[in-house]
Amino acid sequence: MKMKHIGVKCGFPRFKSIDRMKSLHYPQFGFELGEKLKVTPFGELSIVKHRRIAGTIKTLTIKHEPTGKWFACFAVEQEKVLPKENNGRKVGIDLGLKSLATLSDGTVISNPKHLSEHEERLAFLQRRLSRAKKRSKNRLKVRLKVARLHEKVSDVRQDFLHKTSTQLVNNYSFLALERLATKEMAEQRFGKQINDAGWNMFANMLAYKA
Repeated sequence: MKMKHIGVKCGFPRFKSIDRMKSLHYPQFGFELGEKLKVTPFGELSIVKHRRIAGTIKTLTIKHEPTGKWFACFAVEQEKVLPKENNGRKVGIDLGLKSLATLSDGTVISNPKHLSEHEERLAFLQRRLSRAKKRSKNRLKVRLKVARLHEKVSDVRQDFLHKTSTQLVNNYSFLALERLATKEMAEQRFGKQINDAGWNMFANMLAYKA
């Protein structure tokens, strides 16, 4: 009311449910990790650790995924890792769509086309979602199914790219990859295929692992 009185345009306060929150960031304070995760102002939270945390924890980000899952993501500071032994092997990498990549030594890495495998099912669910009544229980159920299918495709793609990039970094000491404007290309004719192949993710993985 005070804002309105001084001539500032405003409306009524809107209730914000916890479902609206996508992430919450804690920079070095407000949390403590033990057997459970203690977070201000939520208290102790039970968590499942995917692996041992190596290094000094610096920040925490709590993320809420469309599937309804919650993740605690820790940024840690680690001692500098010594570079692996140089084996002198060099290779150039040419990204594609029929094959994910062709190496200069003739090796071809296949493109599994993860999204294409589930495209028909995804289209069916999205049609059901568009027809479902807004704010209905049925719409929520279908929306979760769509989100879980997207998550499944993303997880399988990421796992494949992690394994492939690790294998390349272990086999070669020098990797040359052409600089591609993947963002601009993804908005053009073959955008869906480029996103499905994961060019940008693959290039980033090679960069930080090499």
